[in-house]
Amino acid sequence: MKVLGPTPGSAAAVRDFIGSTLGDWGCADVVDDARVVASELVTNVIRHARTRATVTLTRADDRIRLAVADEAPITARFDRSSDPDEWPDARGHGLVLVKALSDDWGVDLERRGKSVWAEWEVASTRSAPRTADGA
Repeated sequence: MKVLGPTPGSAAAVRDFIGSTLGDWGCADVVDDARVVASELVTNVIRHARTRATVTLTRADDRIRLAVADEAPITARFDRSSDPDEWPDARGHGLVLVKALSDDWGVDLERRGKSVWAEWEVASTRSAPRTADGA
């Protein structure tokens, strides 16, 4: 788990955390997509929730799960076309990218805030750690 403040440097910090953890786990095939997704989700927390972002990366056999939780009572919205040609500007496409770059994704409402998560299928490895602690 990694806790990041609502600052511009948090997106770079989460990309480093994701890259090093997935590299250690031997999951190079999902590193690029997971780094983009993590960066988009943390950026959404900075822009919209304006709270801390708690980033959790877990591996369970053949699935990697990235979750980014915030402390804001607002819900995540996915209301844009999935066709980039229909996007009116360069901002506001984080969840479109999450959907496009992950095998599955969703939003869980938490006691305080929400958690937006994404998952990828990876090769099963018994020796892989189950969780990452980047704090």
